[in-house]
Amino acid sequence: MIDDDKLSQLVREALPPMRAPDSLRAWAAGKARSATPEPRRSNASRWHRVLYAAGLIVAATLGFATRDALLHRPDAYTDAIAAQLVDEHVQSLMANHLMDVVSTDQHTVKPWFAGRVDFAPRVVALDSVGFPLIGGRVAYVDRHPAAAVVYGRRKHFINLFEWREPGRDAAPSAHAISGYSLLDWREGGVRYWAVSDAAPAELRAFQAAFAVP
Repeated sequence: MIDDDKLSQLVREALPPMRAPDSLRAWAAGKARSATPEPRRSNASRWHRVLYAAGLIVAATLGFATRDALLHRPDAYTDAIAAQLVDEHVQSLMANHLMDVVSTDQHTVKPWFAGRVDFAPRVVALDSVGFPLIGGRVAYVDRHPAAAVVYGRRKHFINLFEWREPGRDAAPSAHAISGYSLLDWREGGVRYWAVSDAAPAELRAFQAAFAVP
């Protein structure tokens, strides 16, 4: 016959090497203590009681671990931002809210963002290479303001979203969602996302022209 101490030891050894939150462990312990005592308890009932509490701890621990893993997946975060920016791009066209400031002059567009975003966005004149500056507006990405600088490309629009994001520079990365092309990169502590329904090659040409000092 296995005594209670041995039984508890076996259960502990069977658990995965993850620690449940202290609040959950305290709750499980309270549940065991609040059970109505009976004059006679069989070994089977002890097994059921201990394994039930252990099962709760294991299930909750695995749940927390899974949630944390998803929250810290870089790919999942990038996909969510890309989807949000495509929605922002489409809505700006449908709602006729492509620009808050309309100008082909970078010296007009760039100062307009002062006080509206927490950094100085990069605004470059690219008319000579076929990407005329049209204007800009303030957008909200992941609950923070971002500068949206708008360029043209024949009959297409390119929304270039910029926001402050410290970290190492990152080379351009291409994405595609529902027929829209996206490029994202990081340079000088600023995150850039270009979104358009133009062909991916057009967006790459835009990024190459924009990135030239």
